[in-house]
Amino acid sequence: MKLLKSRNADFFIQTAVSFTIRSVAALAGLILSIAVSRKLGSESAGLYFLAFSIITVLSAVSRVGLDDAVMRFTGAAMPDGEWGAVRAVVKRSLLLTLSISIPLSLALYGVSDELANQVFDKPDLADVFKGFSPGIVGLSVLTLLAMGLQGLRKNH
Repeated sequence: MKLLKSRNADFFIQTAVSFTIRSVAALAGLILSIAVSRKLGSESAGLYFLAFSIITVLSAVSRVGLDDAVMRFTGAAMPDGEWGAVRAVVKRSLLLTLSISIPLSLALYGVSDELANQVFDKPDLADVFKGFSPGIVGLSVLTLLAMGLQGLRKNH
């Protein structure tokens, strides 16, 4: 009975922490959106949000579905203390993601002028694409690492 109460307390604490972190993240996103919209104006803010959306999609493509796999396999290896397996999963996933995200980032940088002019008919968008292109690599790596850490926490 004591073990059940301990697990329930742990569950509620984890739920509260998760809710708090997600709420703060959502609030930070809202504040960022408001700040970008107010500082840049509607035209520039639109370019920012369009580029951010494209970076987010390309980052998801470069992770090739490894988010869930990293979380699942790190979570499965953690209870047995198989740190070598955890490191191997994270390392292989990062290497694969980097081998996809770096060329995608360079490709976006290289075609940013054509993409901005011919696809979106917004010449100002080219500089935004060039500035945001390294974000593909950063967002991909950070997301995989976050999934690995989350998997380590899901060990029961």
